[in-house]
Amino acid sequence: PPSEQTASVTAKSDAAPQNTSEKTPADTTLPVVAQRPDPKLRAMTKEEVAQEKSASEPREVKILVKDRSFRRTSPENALLVNYDDIDLLKVMNMEPVTPEAPDLMPEWLKNLDGKRIRIRGFMYPPFQQTGNEYFMLARDNQICCFGKNPKIYDLFPVIMREGVTADYILNRPFDVVGVFHINAESFDGELERIYTIDDAIIIDK
Repeated sequence: PPSEQTASVTAKSDAAPQNTSEKTPADTTLPVVAQRPDPKLRAMTKEEVAQEKSASEPREVKILVKDRSFRRTSPENALLVNYDDIDLLKVMNMEPVTPEAPDLMPEWLKNLDGKRIRIRGFMYPPFQQTGNEYFMLARDNQICCFGKNPKIYDLFPVIMREGVTADYILNRPFDVVGVFHINAESFDGELERIYTIDDAIIIDK
């Protein structure tokens, strides 16, 4: 059964008000020699141009992990999976992820669809501390706590088993056991999600 251990989050409201009269490093009233260099105001190096171009161009999709097997584990005889197994850049060189991704996946990954898996991750801060019927599972705490921009396969919804809820687990990893689904869902033309876990329980040890 899910852990009843709950972590609390305390909002800090004692931040000092900003002094709008202070000059910031970007203040153009400062002498040029005293201003912080703005990278947007200088010419990009050849390396930076190449990196930006590479990041904006879709990669050629090719299967990098041709075969993968998973061992069974408790509870519920689940398949033990980790985030590297479902990382589409590592598995099939896909960047960005497109709605056609499920059709292009290797067979071993497609075969995880509908299977009960066990995977370890972090809980993205939910709307409430206790009684959550669903939450977002994140690959690492950089996504949860430091605003790292996640890939679509690094953050996905977990729907708890009927009658079971989850308390917020703050900044530490835990395991989820549930049925894994692969389904590309789009909203307003944007790919919203590609993975979901339902009928889930939490193993927090």
